[in-house]
Amino acid sequence: MKRALLFLIALVGCASESGGSGEKPCEGDACTGAAACPSGLERDPETNACIDVAPAMDCPSGTAAMLGSTECQPVGWTTCAAPFEKNAKAWGCNATIAERCSATTREEIGSTSCVPIGDCSAPFPPANTTITVDASLATEDATHKKSIFNAAIDAKPGDVIAVMPGTYVEDVDIARSQVTLVGKCAAEVTIENPNDRRAGILVTAKGARVRGFTLKGHMTGVLVKAGGEAVVEDVAIIDNRYLGVYAAEAGSKLRLVRSRIDGVVPDAGKFGWGASAQLGGSIELEDVVIARATAHGVALANANSTAKLTRTIVRSTRFDDKKGFADGISAADGAKITIEGALVDDVRAVGLMASGASIDAKHLVIQNVSVDGKDENGRGVQVSKGAKVKLEESLVRSTDESNVLVLEKDSHLELISSTIVGDETRDPSRAAHGLRVALGAGVTVKNSAIVSAVETGLSVQDPGTTAEVDGVLVRETRGRKGKGTGLGVGIGVAWSGKLVLTHSSIVKNRAAGILVSRMDEESGTGSHADIKSTLVRDTTGDASGSFGRGIEITLGATATIEDSAIVGNNETSIVVGSAGSSATVRRSIVRDTKMRADLFGHGVIADSESTLVLEESWLLRHPGVALAVVSSGATLARSLVAQSGVGVHVQGAAKLEVVQTVPTPPAPGAVSISEDTRFVENATRVGSGEIPLPSIMGVDAQR
Repeated sequence: MKRALLFLIALVGCASESGGSGEKPCEGDACTGAAACPSGLERDPETNACIDVAPAMDCPSGTAAMLGSTECQPVGWTTCAAPFEKNAKAWGCNATIAERCSATTREEIGSTSCVPIGDCSAPFPPANTTITVDASLATEDATHKKSIFNAAIDAKPGDVIAVMPGTYVEDVDIARSQVTLVGKCAAEVTIENPNDRRAGILVTAKGARVRGFTLKGHMTGVLVKAGGEAVVEDVAIIDNRYLGVYAAEAGSKLRLVRSRIDGVVPDAGKFGWGASAQLGGSIELEDVVIARATAHGVALANANSTAKLTRTIVRSTRFDDKKGFADGISAADGAKITIEGALVDDVRAVGLMASGASIDAKHLVIQNVSVDGKDENGRGVQVSKGAKVKLEESLVRSTDESNVLVLEKDSHLELISSTIVGDETRDPSRAAHGLRVALGAGVTVKNSAIVSAVETGLSVQDPGTTAEVDGVLVRETRGRKGKGTGLGVGIGVAWSGKLVLTHSSIVKNRAAGILVSRMDEESGTGSHADIKSTLVRDTTGDASGSFGRGIEITLGATATIEDSAIVGNNETSIVVGSAGSSATVRRSIVRDTKMRADLFGHGVIADSESTLVLEESWLLRHPGVALAVVSSGATLARSLVAQSGVGVHVQGAAKLEVVQTVPTPPAPGAVSISEDTRFVENATRVGSGEIPLPSIMGVDAQR
């Protein structure tokens, strides 16, 4: 899109134009009055401007061009310690697993082979056995039983019960402390439900230990309640109803190790979850696979309920009866989860959910989260209702709606050294924001990468919503099919959202690198962004060559841009437009805007009664206009405008003036240029006539 604008015809005697035939108009700091180049920029010997120090080439996956170094810098999750692996052609760290394993084997992160559950070749029974259970016995005595249930009831504290190979159709209660129940291995010993509604193993005592079984068809595989404590190892919990494992009530603790939970289904439409702790219970899962659970793979609720997951796999969660949920891991109502290595794969609705709860995760991979049965959601991570979540050295990718969504007042996400990446093969008609923060929530993001999102890489919207972002790469955000040409924004701030962005890299996004737009009508406050030491480079535009601007501030929004570089973007490097919108640009380089089809290629535009402050900055090599002001107030002080088609263009009621000191703030309708601003080697100092300029985008890129 374009507009024809009629510009001032009279040539105005503004600040000096010099430097023809390659002559340098000034030396060093005298060029702009700047004391020194800001960190990340250095003096350019050709122009004497302070120009960006950054890699000239595009950086490979896992790295980013950051101001201050000509080498690509690591960003996101790049230190891939075992069992996670680095893929040189991909972002983040991979969690390789077997495609599918049988009931008595399990997947393991870092291996494409299935791992047996237990060792069937190990000597059995153990040397310290005190009671032996064998279904084939003809007679029983005090130390030999046919029934596991009877052995457990008769056991004394400290007894070791060894169960010989076979299928035992019964349930087992462990009500005596320090009792160990051991089978030869999961492939050879099965405890099968006798068609009742009881747990396969119920623990109500301290110090219980269980290993070496398959538990099949029970109401709950293992239930620990009434303050009981159990360590369960090398078991397969198959085709159970209601819950796979469950720790209920304060003081109840269950530790599950090297095991598989597979195929849990609801009972009378209720639950069907893989592993759960509620009412103050606690679970630990280590080297555990939870496959084909219903509604939730892992679910926690209530204050003082806790879970710790280590090298845990949750995959292929199935819908509940209402087809509303098929989540991976969830915590609600004050519960707490700690994750030390996990994979959530092929689930529906939400991969990791925190609702009024706390989750602290490191080395977590969430991938392939698709929409629910209502064709909604499809989120990698959701943080809501005041939840607190920390993701460190983690990867979220290939989701259908939002890779990470943070909602509502007091909800907060801390994202550290992590990677959020879209899937290039997915249908672009789906909306897949990288990281979306809304409704008063907050995020802190450090040393992370947001790559190949759809619509918006990082979206910050609504009153009270804040984002503090440092050392972050946002690149290659693409448009959503059918939503017009104005989509594909690296960072979008809207409806009174607030952004603080430092030392970051916003590269190769489609419509705009950064869009700060829209006022919240109810509060009357606009969106705001503080941008410092940031590189905004090579925004591409759409297939027709339209859009692709570096930074746009519109519709009542404001922004401060300092010590930054806006480089090689399409159409226009910086646009500020519409009444109430304002931008301040200090100590920044704006250079080399691209012209398409002999149109545009402009540096900075102030349009439609907006306000612009440019000071101690450098506008270089814009084939169109370096600075265009349309019916707005603007100041340009202690700056350099060089090697552009037109130095400055002014339109409408605004008047151009050269002053010793520019007014603060800019006077409405005045374009005030300080005497110490230099115009060097521009084809034309002041433009005249009618030239096309890009329209204000103002796209609805955050909803």
